Amino acid sequence: MRLRVGCSGWSYPEWVGPFYPRGTQSGDFLKRYARVFDVVEVDSTFYGVPEPSRVERWRKETPEGFVFCAKLPQEVTGGRRTPPASGKAPAEPPAAEVLGEFLHAIDRLGDKRGPLVAQFPPTYGKKGHAEEFRGLLDGLGGRRCAFEFRHESWFEPATYRRLSEANAALVWSEVAGVEVPPQVTADFALVRFIGDRSFEPAGRTVERKDPPMARWAARLEEHEEGLKDGFVFFNNHFEGFGPESVNRFLSKVGRSPVDWRSLLEGGGPAQRRLGEF
Repeated sequence: MRLRVGCSGWSYPEWVGPFYPRGTQSGDFLKRYARVFDVVEVDSTFYGVPEPSRVERWRKETPEGFVFCAKLPQEVTGGRRTPPASGKAPAEPPAAEVLGEFLHAIDRLGDKRGPLVAQFPPTYGKKGHAEEFRGLLDGLGGRRCAFEFRHESWFEPATYRRLSEANAALVWSEVAGVEVPPQVTADFALVRFIGDRSFEPAGRTVERKDPPMARWAARLEEHEEGLKDGFVFFNNHFEGFGPESVNRFLSKVGRSPVDWRSLLEGGGPAQRRLGEF
């Protein structure tokens, strides 16, 4: 199994100093991030379809072998746009149309497009939504995707069977309110350490959460012979500072921590990213 460990996003001004060298401009965040990590989860696409030109820039600003795991827009996975201040919500395009626009844009990543991530809200139960789920699987056209359910009604054999038929993964997520079973349904695993909004991304670890890290590390190890790839992402809200959480997780899977300061400030070659340690 090739294991890639990274963060949920790269555009965090509070990382300047603790992670990015002081003086780093926001336009250089992605290029700097990609000197250290070989994968990132794109959270911004959950809130809107990116312009194809923007996706092209992501591809060009990252080295060969870098992978983006973009979240599907919330209109596709049961969410809705926030109404404007006037209180009158605009007419929304059908979910299938939004999905088509998203795939058209994200396919610009080429071989840097990793598994897509479908995040469903806690209110999205299987009852009444099973047909939408099947339609989304079909609409993805065979692209790798991982499904994150936050309603326990989905955790049953019929769901696992349908995911397996499409080589789609059940996201192993560490999030409040639901206990996700470590069910393998694809040739890859995707783990999301999400946390909650009580920890603001202050550029430092606020609270260490070793037990869930150790638990999911052990589950990856248990299933690694049947997996080609593993993707692990840390949200800032899990412990307070994603890059440090990555290093702490690496120690639990027998890897050395990454010295991002030397990589970012001229000590090491750009190709010595996390994936090559």
